Amino acid sequence: MNYITTTDLRTKTSKLKDSLKRGESTYLLHRSRVIGVVEPYEQKEVIATAEKLKKFVSLFPKGPKVSYKKRKEIYLKHLKEKYGKSLS
Repeated sequence: MNYITTTDLRTKTSKLKDSLKRGESTYLLHRSRVIGVVEPYEQKEVIATAEKLKKFVSLFPKGPKVSYKKRKEIYLKHLKEKYGKSLS
């Protein structure tokens, strides 16, 4: 494994970049102590695609559609139960 110090990051970035392209990991040193590891990024496979998402959504049942008027009635009934009769 390669080593690079924090002060060398400014001057040896091209070496670091090349080693990452080759797939090598590099220890990051600060005052003779390892403070981290710089590793190449691995592209991961996309888990969710549009087709998979559509298939997933189609598995859920479509609930009964409640009209705006009915939703308002339910909400007002809930408010009456919670807070009591309106004063106005």
